[in-house]
Amino acid sequence: MLPNSFRYDHPNIIAGQGTIGLEMIEQVDNIDAVVIPVGGGGLIAGVALAIKTLNPEIKIIVSGYTTQLVGSD
Repeated sequence: MLPNSFRYDHPNIIAGQGTIGLEMIEQVDNIDAVVIPVGGGGLIAGVALAIKTLNPEIKIIVSGYTTQLVGSD
């Protein structure tokens, strides 16, 4: 089993996430851009790698998130 803090960046995890990018390329014609959320990094690494490998012209748009501490203003 992988340590909790490194599960997202293991090569097997990134490769598995890349299958999402492969499915996008197979199922959608004329993709201009793909929006990918970022958390730990495994999803964007895999999806972007797969998509850019097959079609370097597709733009990858990163969707970030913000957090707010409990009790902060």
